[in-house]
Amino acid sequence: MNRRDLADRPWRKLAIGSANGVGESYAQLLQTTYFDEHCGEYPGLRELFSRMVTLRNDVLGVARDFGSVPARDGFWNACRIHHYPRGGSFMAAHRDTYFPKALESAGHPFLQVMVLLSERGRDFRSGGGYIVDRAGNKIQFEHADCLGTVVAFDGGIVHGVEDVDADEIIDFHSPSGRLAAFVNLYKVLDGDAG
Repeated sequence: MNRRDLADRPWRKLAIGSANGVGESYAQLLQTTYFDEHCGEYPGLRELFSRMVTLRNDVLGVARDFGSVPARDGFWNACRIHHYPRGGSFMAAHRDTYFPKALESAGHPFLQVMVLLSERGRDFRSGGGYIVDRAGNKIQFEHADCLGTVVAFDGGIVHGVEDVDADEIIDFHSPSGRLAAFVNLYKVLDGDAG
């Protein structure tokens, strides 16, 4: 899948294994749907992604539209929804390393920004996102009434997603489970700047 193909249609990817797509070694089980930043078919998502990009860029002190013009910026806004279906989907505790290094090498800081699109108690009962503080304490940040909450943190700290309703049978077609929106910056690959 080429980044430019997202203008034609969203792209869904299952992440099942002991490493992520860029080779970082941590186990995960989830599905991700990538959208074009200007996704015309989904005006609500377009507005959400736009606000997330602006917030991230304002906090980082870069141009408000950084990542929106890949040929100019060398990065593109990877607008996507992570879906952790009920039935044991998860992401092992880890630190982001690949994307912070790519941004740092270009002189830009890294910030993980997500918007929660589900609620514990309504969409799933157990598991969910967490970060680990400097003292080693696990901090759960998903509770009832958290739909729409913006979570921003340094991806270099330990974080993950505990097994979502591990006692259920997994169903990747069901919308139930944990959902979160992301707008990370991905490096433009050779021949992909258009």
